[in-house]
Amino acid sequence: MDLVSALTVAAAAYYSGEPTMTDAEFDAAQESLFDVDPDNDYFSVVGAEEPEGGGFLKVEHIQEMGSLRKATPGSNTLRNWLSKTSPDVGDFLLVVSDKLDGISISLKYLRGNFVQAVTRGDGKVGDDITDNVRKMRGCISNLHGHTFTGFIRGEIVLTKSSHALVPKYKNRRNAAAGISKRLTDTDICKALTVICYRADGFCTKQEEFSFLSSVGLIVPGWRTCTGAREVEDVLAEYSNGTRGGLDYDIDGLVVEYDALESRVGLGQSQGRPNGALACKFPSDSAVTTLKAIHWQVGASSVVIPVGEFSPVDVGGVTVSRASIGSTQAFLSLSLKEGATILVSRRNDVIPKIEKVISGGTTEFCVPVLCPSCENSLCRSGAHTICTHDNCHAQIVGKLRRWVVGIGVKNFGISLLTALVGEGMRDIPSLYLLEELYLADLELSGKRLGTKSAKKAMSGLLDRTELSLATFVGSLSIDMCGNTVCSTLCDAGIDTLDKMRAAKASDLSGIPGLGQARASSFVLGLEKNSHVIDSLLCNAGISILLPTKLSGKLDGICVCFSGTRDKVLEEKIKFAGGKVKATVNKNLTHLIVKDPQENTSKIKKAKSYGTEILTISEFYAKCLP
Repeated sequence: MDLVSALTVAAAAYYSGEPTMTDAEFDAAQESLFDVDPDNDYFSVVGAEEPEGGGFLKVEHIQEMGSLRKATPGSNTLRNWLSKTSPDVGDFLLVVSDKLDGISISLKYLRGNFVQAVTRGDGKVGDDITDNVRKMRGCISNLHGHTFTGFIRGEIVLTKSSHALVPKYKNRRNAAAGISKRLTDTDICKALTVICYRADGFCTKQEEFSFLSSVGLIVPGWRTCTGAREVEDVLAEYSNGTRGGLDYDIDGLVVEYDALESRVGLGQSQGRPNGALACKFPSDSAVTTLKAIHWQVGASSVVIPVGEFSPVDVGGVTVSRASIGSTQAFLSLSLKEGATILVSRRNDVIPKIEKVISGGTTEFCVPVLCPSCENSLCRSGAHTICTHDNCHAQIVGKLRRWVVGIGVKNFGISLLTALVGEGMRDIPSLYLLEELYLADLELSGKRLGTKSAKKAMSGLLDRTELSLATFVGSLSIDMCGNTVCSTLCDAGIDTLDKMRAAKASDLSGIPGLGQARASSFVLGLEKNSHVIDSLLCNAGISILLPTKLSGKLDGICVCFSGTRDKVLEEKIKFAGGKVKATVNKNLTHLIVKDPQENTSKIKKAKSYGTEILTISEFYAKCLP
């Protein structure tokens, strides 16, 4: 597996709750990729996609809110970065500032007056939380007579001294995230503080900080340095006490060239500026006692070791379990029952067993049999895997990936687990279910019920027309989800027959695939041949044509609010239309569940004169 594929798979596994790589391994792999290919598309992903709904108006950022490349503790990233960038910079002066551990925010000022505050979101689209931010300490309505027009970037934090105002929150960062997006009882936002660290239109970073301070805004601690040794000394100073004495939480220091000309001249790599670097602190840690090791089977067949230990507070969060990531990592720790261990939260988020301190009785071993199907396990590289197709955990995972991939709701893990327990073995079997049978199915000792069964089946049977990318991308082919399948379609492999006829050598040269992913796709498609045929022949699934429907919707631009329909989205795109996440003046139709609602999107659409329709009304008018 190539490095990009490995990182992509590991990231997907982490967000699905089945991590296959430790965070230390993940950080090291990211740095290795950056060293050999800093412009790789992998590094363009920033933050988290803003979900639909939520009650806040979605706003597209005029200036994309990216993030910084990170230097992990103990690595040579800082020195390598300086040696790589300094030859292109005439002035070596660096500015080092506190890296705030809060929620990123963009503040818009017009002639010195505060007019809008938008969260980072995915870097391109965020939530307008202006009214909440106005209540926060550090938000200045007028910049003390200054006529500044532009954007100021900052961070929303809950300071240590204000923590007592919201005692129900144990973790200050989580508190800042939750409180800042409150829809009701928003006076609680007064407990939060906005700290600013970037402003448009200044020639040096020092001038930026000086301006922000002069107009009454709160700024983080900062100082100047002239080389790696001075920066490392500052990092050590913070780690040895300065960090703990601050009234706000930080998880590192930001190092950047002072001169704007230098920073601009160094350019960017996938949205991350080459003229700045985030140097992370060693993670918070605590000592506890190891109680057990649990082995969990993921949908991709990897069996993951998870450590269970006595609950312990690490950085304001109580943790009692931590994924060890791989069999190789597990063996390197030589874990024993009752051992005293050191637990951290890497990047102040992910629980991690760092090392064994002492003690313990019986050493834990790698299982020989799968904890789900009890068949023999085998090693594959750093991992232990279950290769048996009848493994219940894998079947549940594949069923879940299918229903989520095609946009079906009401088929959760509990329901799918119960179905597999009753004998279900593949995806086509879902379409043979009857409502009466489903209603009588017991979940935790209770019947599912007629209403829930009807909702589940109607949702499933409503999703029978799928794009080729959605259909193939939801079959749990290793390393090949919807994005990879869309890439294949864009490259001309846009029918099922073409995909089935393709060889790995035909696909490996397509950008974004590579030999490992191409081979996995070909083998996975062949392995799922009977599933594909059964879905198309017996389950009523049909694949939408890959060609445009005569450009019928050319010029049509729609947005959904309060409802989603993947099939309709695909039909709009195939017919030449566009689907957007936000409402703007270029939108032609807003598709809603109830036109009488008074949501922010509906209000904005009305202000632009945009036509507002339900799904059925849109079908009748635009796709009769």
